[in-house]
Amino acid sequence: MKFKFLISFFALSISFTPYVFTQNIFLDKDTTLKCTNNIVIASIQKICFDSVTTKFSKTDYSNINGFSFFNACRIDSNWLISSKKSFDAALKQLDNKKDFVLYIHGDGATFKETLERCLMIHNNYNVNVISFFWPSKVPELNGLKNFKNSFNNVKKYLAYFKTFLEMFQSYKINNSAAFANVHCTLLLHSLGNYFIENLVLDSLCSDLTKDLFDNIVLNAAAVPEKKHKAWVEKLNFQKNIFIISNKKDFSLNGVRLFAKWKRQLGERVKKPFAENAVYINFTKAIGFQTKGGNSHTYFLGKTINESSNIKNFYSDILNGKSPNINDSAMFHKRKDGSGFDIVK
Repeated sequence: MKFKFLISFFALSISFTPYVFTQNIFLDKDTTLKCTNNIVIASIQKICFDSVTTKFSKTDYSNINGFSFFNACRIDSNWLISSKKSFDAALKQLDNKKDFVLYIHGDGATFKETLERCLMIHNNYNVNVISFFWPSKVPELNGLKNFKNSFNNVKKYLAYFKTFLEMFQSYKINNSAAFANVHCTLLLHSLGNYFIENLVLDSLCSDLTKDLFDNIVLNAAAVPEKKHKAWVEKLNFQKNIFIISNKKDFSLNGVRLFAKWKRQLGERVKKPFAENAVYINFTKAIGFQTKGGNSHTYFLGKTINESSNIKNFYSDILNGKSPNINDSAMFHKRKDGSGFDIVK
């Protein structure tokens, strides 16, 4: 069992569906992409491209010099990428009739993998996806060493995360008419949740408006469960908060075992609970699976293909809606008072 946890830990937050990149084209001019699956990447890493082969080369992990903005879409196996001069310019390429999801990835995410993850969110839930791409993967590091580096990077680049939220807020205010009939969700996955915890603990939320997001989703959070009530209840720039957990999350169990952390919020929760959050437990629906991604990244892939309840739940919350937790066909109230079990 310990060996299995070791494998899962090495795979923490890197449970991306593999794709073959037969061709990747970088458009170095400020070109408008005529695509229906357009996504936006706001990167604080310098993304390097090989101008001769037009294929992605390595990412410069040491060069952090403000934001770079990209529009990206995939046609067949080809990624078409356009650099943009500003965040606003990148967002203007999106479909303003669709709801918005701001996606914060976890540990071990490369630029290619982040593109693929965003595309999967877009395709499965019919939403605009905007990703905050932060340094979480060093090619020379694996497993625990990479995880610790990513963990330290969250605090190191917390100001960029705050700026990312403020840029979106400014865009939303300046385009209020376009946002009149759409919803906005902040989706934080795995170690990405450490950004929002630190944002609150460092008192950096005061400039964010109370209606910035309809939903904040703390998904499989790789942050300590203990004392989470204190900082979650200070979140004040959303209508709803959803805390999603799986007691048998293969990856989070590995973090606790090998990083010697305490119980994680994405594993299970105990009293006292945050009164402004809805807790959804996936243990009975997902539970332990030898493929770590299935028990950790259950908003994509195999899980939603096998369960309409889970697919519909995520579709609701990622489109800014509130699911009907009184629907006994989808949710069962937990006897321990820690929210609801989702029915697979």
